[in-house]
Amino acid sequence: MTIPQLLTEQMSWSELADYTINKLARFLEPSEHKTFKAWFLKREHIGHFFDYGLILRCFRICQEVENNLDHFIVIVGREGLGKSTLSFQIAAWINPNFVIEHICYGAKAYLDILRKKARIASAANGEPKMSPTNVE
Repeated sequence: MTIPQLLTEQMSWSELADYTINKLARFLEPSEHKTFKAWFLKREHIGHFFDYGLILRCFRICQEVENNLDHFIVIVGREGLGKSTLSFQIAAWINPNFVIEHICYGAKAYLDILRKKARIASAANGEPKMSPTNVE
């Protein structure tokens, strides 16, 4: 059994939030503790507790996205090392409404998503329909 599993069995999610804030105290401003705890508590149903540093990174990514900044994550490695598992956990912490269909498994899929988003944005702004070559 891993330490995160032991902690989740011994503490309530609220206690785990406080414990995590304590572990991350040198990386969080005191003024961020309340915001971090509220963010953390909204993720209780995810059911996965992992590395404190990765949880903090997910919190920072959420802050960036809330400020209309984009964030891009690439996870690489040999087959069987846990890339998919890690990406699912990170995605769930960033967006509790995450669905597997949001993951791109290659450049082509990513470009297709960008093209679709560009078309939607253009239509919402009343701009003429963009051709696929204008987005590449």
